[in-house]
Amino acid sequence: MIHDRAKQAPKLSRDEEKGWILEDGVHIISFRLNTFQIFLDSLVSVVGLKIAVALMHRMGNAIGHATMQYARDEVRRDDDLGKVLDKVLLTRGWGRCVEASKKHEGGRALYVFKLSGTPVSQEHKATEPTCQLIRGLLAGLVEAYHGRGGAESVEKECVAVGGKHCIFEVTLPVNAALVAVGTTKHA
Repeated sequence: MIHDRAKQAPKLSRDEEKGWILEDGVHIISFRLNTFQIFLDSLVSVVGLKIAVALMHRMGNAIGHATMQYARDEVRRDDDLGKVLDKVLLTRGWGRCVEASKKHEGGRALYVFKLSGTPVSQEHKATEPTCQLIRGLLAGLVEAYHGRGGAESVEKECVAVGGKHCIFEVTLPVNAALVAVGTTKHA
């Protein structure tokens, strides 16, 4: 669980015979930041921007839902969401959540997340925001926290296009009936 690992950093080891990296005895994989970005860029070139954006968002959304499954006991109120997200990002090498806030706006809950050092945008140059995977992760995290779908996510600022941070807005209707998971908006 995240709570247990927050007290102590995960222990990395190797099983040379199998060619594995282990984190606390669990098989993980590792690759360079540039390799990860090439993978995402290749996805765009193979399937096209529109489909790649949808796929990356969907994958991120699943990661956000899975993250909340492991962190559910640590998120007792809205203020905990950013703290837990920061712990998860830090542990996984995905940067930091340097600020998180929530307010109600016109029948919607509006979450704002300010991230630094994300593997999607860090050291990556682009003409449009690139953090579709992170955008989906944040929408999935908010959906799982509230126990329903329908979050919309927008990247308002991106390091890849010259921003100081990657800033995301995630909105969720407050009193709406259950809606389908995965609704998104692309800035």
